[in-house]
Amino acid sequence: MRHHRLIPPLDFIEEGLFGVADGAGSEAADDSPAEALASLALPALIAEAVARRVAAAPLPEPPEPSPGELWWLALDSGADRPVALALLHVAPPEVCGWLVGSEVAYAGDDDWVIQDDDVHGALDPRLGMVHLWNPVCIPAERLDALAAVMRSASFDGLRTLAQRRAWAAGMAPEPGRVGLSQRDGVSFVCGTPLGQPQHDPRHVYRALYRRLAALLGHAGAASEGQSER
Repeated sequence: MRHHRLIPPLDFIEEGLFGVADGAGSEAADDSPAEALASLALPALIAEAVARRVAAAPLPEPPEPSPGELWWLALDSGADRPVALALLHVAPPEVCGWLVGSEVAYAGDDDWVIQDDDVHGALDPRLGMVHLWNPVCIPAERLDALAAVMRSASFDGLRTLAQRRAWAAGMAPEPGRVGLSQRDGVSFVCGTPLGQPQHDPRHVYRALYRRLAALLGHAGAASEGQSER
């Protein structure tokens, strides 16, 4: 199994999601997360991300949240990692959907990597991918600010994939690799299937986001009228 170096490091992600990392379930690192990030030479990528962030002007908040919108979530004190929710159902006092993470390097074949043409207007670079494997229902009061509105074709495709659970077949695990996939008539960008847990850090990544989902609310339906597998 080919394995690219995945960034940011898992310890850095854990600290951003929960405050201070407790070390449980994370890969051991020679350096601290901050030192690991500082050692990465990514000036072109950083410059592009900054430009995209500036171009993504704040959106006016609608009167009520609606399916197809992506909302930033208010996390607990000490957490500073950008996390959003792609709304599927709005049923006050709860909203349901899928968590949206920024760490595209950890994409699997059941992650929808968000592209510029998936949303109206400029795409905030912090919106990385929709975790179709992690449906969740949370209190509506956790919605902090509108991040993006998906185009109807992309949102319909996302719901189709979540409902049919038609993941990649015959593709080798390759952590860090993303590309265009086509399933059930839906074209989207995703990663590769997960490999064995001892060799694939994406298992730990998913455990962190499932832990976050459990803190925020409870497991939701993957699509309308369907229970989580």
